[in-house]
Amino acid sequence: MHDFCFRSFSQSFGQQTTSFDTQEWAAFVQDDWRVRPGLTVNIGARYEYELLPFPQTPNAALDAVFGKTGATSVFPEDRNNIGPRAGVSWQPDWMHGGVLHAGYGIYFGRLPERRSAVALVDSALPASTTHVRIVPGTETVCPQVANQGFGYACSYLSTPPAAVAATTSAMVFDRRFRLPVVQQASLSIEHGLGEHGLGAGAVASMTYLMNLDRQLPNSVDINIASSTGPRLFQLSGGAGAPGVQDGEMFVVPVYTSRVSF
Repeated sequence: MHDFCFRSFSQSFGQQTTSFDTQEWAAFVQDDWRVRPGLTVNIGARYEYELLPFPQTPNAALDAVFGKTGATSVFPEDRNNIGPRAGVSWQPDWMHGGVLHAGYGIYFGRLPERRSAVALVDSALPASTTHVRIVPGTETVCPQVANQGFGYACSYLSTPPAAVAATTSAMVFDRRFRLPVVQQASLSIEHGLGEHGLGAGAVASMTYLMNLDRQLPNSVDINIASSTGPRLFQLSGGAGAPGVQDGEMFVVPVYTSRVSF
């Protein structure tokens, strides 16, 4: 006895990879100022610039519709990435050899090359990746491994009509795209333990770190038309689960069409 599972699936063809260069430039300056014995201040700044590759498969028709938001013919440039840095090292008398360190800085992340590659390749053009959709009606029934239906075609009854069914989805950069930025601050206390008989050179430290991440990369489908109206849902079961009540009702918007393509 064989268990068969016939599913629709698609196979991608065309330009799957691309070759490109990404240039990264950076400059850093810093100055140390010894205000008085036991107190040192560090001030600096770092400038970073990442030059993204130039578009390789621009789609004029797509840009005509979504060009104000993002375009396949233009990749954004983030040129104002200046990250200040500041630090203080203080050895007050009342700490008896202890040191206080405080620092703050702004740091910029890099854009993963995978995101650049997707934007270069997937522009909804025939020259970019396309796919073939295979449905159960184009396959013959044939034995596979028992209890495992993979849905792969054994042989075709006929050549699938309209083999190139559609192009892949397109990925565009937002014209306001900016590199990820992180604000980081730290406060630490260090004190030698030698005077307490725990060994020369032993140091105890306690540190507090703060990170605020902003402008993290995200993807949004901009090819969805406005909602045609709301739809009402009612929960069934879930009694006793935190935040879920049996019979609770909620409304969500319904999207049924796309802007274009």
